[in-house]
Amino acid sequence: MGVIIRDHNGDVVAAATKYLDACYDIHIVEALAFHWAIQTANNLLLLNVQVETDCKRLSMKWKSMFSSEYSYFVGILNDCADLLANNSSKDLVFVYRQANKATYRRASLAFLSKDFVWPRENPP
Repeated sequence: MGVIIRDHNGDVVAAATKYLDACYDIHIVEALAFHWAIQTANNLLLLNVQVETDCKRLSMKWKSMFSSEYSYFVGILNDCADLLANNSSKDLVFVYRQANKATYRRASLAFLSKDFVWPRENPP
């Protein structure tokens, strides 16, 4: 998984990769990346967090009433909502894959090293 955290000017605050040693459906991986991005933002004490995803299913489910449904996918989203409870912004925005290429490049680095975080710099 790959996560890039930018400030309001679009400058990179941190970037990270995380290796998943299990095989999940893509919407589960996207939900886990969303969860991890929120955790990372919380650890960095960031407020007004807006997360972007190119997973339409994740974006649509986040905007709908997902708490009455029971699945691993929805469970992850419920955890995300709990993590964002004290955050003033709870935005998950859909972007087309072309706008998300930098994150995909970072995610591919997870195959080279298990977990890595680049604070305040743009990774290679």
